[in-house]
Amino acid sequence: MRKPDYTRRVAVTGMGVVSPVGQGTDAVWDSLVNGRSGIGQITHFDTAPYEHKAGGEIRDFDVTRWMNFKDARRTDNNVQFAVASAQMALADSGLVIDDENRNDIGVIYGSGGGGQGLPGVPGGIAVPFLDGLPVA
Repeated sequence: MRKPDYTRRVAVTGMGVVSPVGQGTDAVWDSLVNGRSGIGQITHFDTAPYEHKAGGEIRDFDVTRWMNFKDARRTDNNVQFAVASAQMALADSGLVIDDENRNDIGVIYGSGGGGQGLPGVPGGIAVPFLDGLPVA
C-alpha cells in the first residue's frame, strides 16, 4: 500500500443513490424537485409497540439487479444498498476497470444508519460483490 499523498486530487466521476425518494440519481432528483416525500407507513416491521408508525423505507428494491439472490439472502439490506449504489456510481462514471487502473479507483459510501439487521456481520462483506472494484 502506498503512503498517503495529500497533494493528489480526487475526481467524482459517478454517483449512485438508493433512498426512500428513489433509486438512481434521476429518480431521486425528480422526486426532490417535484416535492415527493419518501416518508410513509412503515411496512418492514410491526409498529404496534411504537407511537410513531411512519418512516423512510426503501421500496421496490430488486436486489437481484445488483447481486445474485443466494448471496443477497445472507447479506444485510444496508450492504445490498451499498453494493447497488456503488454499481450505479461505477456505471454513471463510464469508467472501465482494468489491470492498469484498478488500484486507482475506489468508492466512498455513506449511510445515515443501517446494518442492524444481521448482528455480527462485518461491513467488509460487500467486497466480493463489487466485481473487481478495489475497496480500502
